[in-house]
Amino acid sequence: MPKAVRFREIEGPEVLKLEEVQPQNPGKGEVRLKVQAIGLNRAESMFYRGQYLYQPKFPAGLGYEAEA
Repeated sequence: MPKAVRFREIEGPEVLKLEEVQPQNPGKGEVRLKVQAIGLNRAESMFYRGQYLYQPKFPAGLGYEAEA
């Protein structure tokens, strides 16, 4: 089963958890990628700390920059 970095509260890096997730089927015009690694950048560290432009909806995930 695929895994994702997720968090369920605003705090520091200790709230980040690697969780198994149920894959969703791609919609029209979408594709599914097999991701080997993700990079966590400054914007994402601000996101899980509640300092980004918008607040997360829990459970929230990270990994917008991926290596497929």
